[in-house]
Amino acid sequence: MLAPMRRSPYNERISGPTEEPMTTPALLLDGVTLSFGRHPVLEDVSLVVEEGEFLGLIGPNGAGKTALLRVITGILTPDRGRVEVFGRAPQKARGRVGYVPQYARFEADYPIRVRDVVFMGRLAHRRLLRPWSAEDHVQVDEAMRRMEIESLAHREVGHLSGGQLQRVLIARALASQARLLVLDEPTASLDSQMDARFYEQLRSLAKDMTIILVSHDIGVLGQYVSSVACLNRRLHYHGSKDVDRAAIAATWGSDVDLLVHDHPHRIIGEHGEECL
Repeated sequence: MLAPMRRSPYNERISGPTEEPMTTPALLLDGVTLSFGRHPVLEDVSLVVEEGEFLGLIGPNGAGKTALLRVITGILTPDRGRVEVFGRAPQKARGRVGYVPQYARFEADYPIRVRDVVFMGRLAHRRLLRPWSAEDHVQVDEAMRRMEIESLAHREVGHLSGGQLQRVLIARALASQARLLVLDEPTASLDSQMDARFYEQLRSLAKDMTIILVSHDIGVLGQYVSSVACLNRRLHYHGSKDVDRAAIAATWGSDVDLLVHDHPHRIIGEHGEECL
């Protein structure tokens, strides 16, 4: 049984007797703690993400960002704490969540085409042994249109670039009619020009769904997301997309500087060591 929600210092949802009842948030984390053996990964993480929010999640390598996404999607179960996705345990909300991992790979000779991968998003809506319905085709066509991959429909996924594959996997999530899209560093394999177009696509999607995006590109994030959270085992979140030096120092353990150069929007430590 889930424990009662306790007040979080990170982002409280406060109601009074004169306020209207609040809607169920897209995501609720309360006191989430996770360790791998004796190694702590997440410590007392509390967070509320409302429906329609576009949240950017940043932090240094090994900070627990991917682990947190896997907790949200039900792949990992925390040692302690409460996790709800649209008011349900993550394992019972998987049909509402689309997850795009950082390193998605298909073997080059794997015999499946792009359109078939997108159709996989419709499996939860399909009756056993029944052909695809007209609605299935409509949803797949619309998902491919939104991610601009119609021209790739008959390509084998094993021959796609990293950026193309990311868009295919997002289209699969859209075809499933997921209400929460969770992405783990989706622009890692994109160049700067493709970066901008990809973020524009995500901003368009955020009009219709909730998005949680892990990224190292803090400079770009601020242009597109509605809020930013900093994670380094513990979470620092104040409901804003502005990340001040205090939050950065609390997350990275020291002051860092933002450098804009040929490879912009990287966070660089005092001695030139890349921290993001």
